[in-house]
Amino acid sequence: MARLADVGLRYGKTVALAGIDLDVPAQRMVGLIGPDGVGKSSLLAL
Repeated sequence: MARLADVGLRYGKTVALAGIDLDVPAQRMVGLIGPDGVGKSSLLAL
């Protein structure tokens, strides 16, 4: 299982992610979809 709890990310004074929770059970695949600039790549880089 992969778990993120209350994750946040800042670039200087700019908040990129705040209060992110994510649970991915073992042997499951997950996709992140959304518009440009909402933090999908930033979340995966953690």
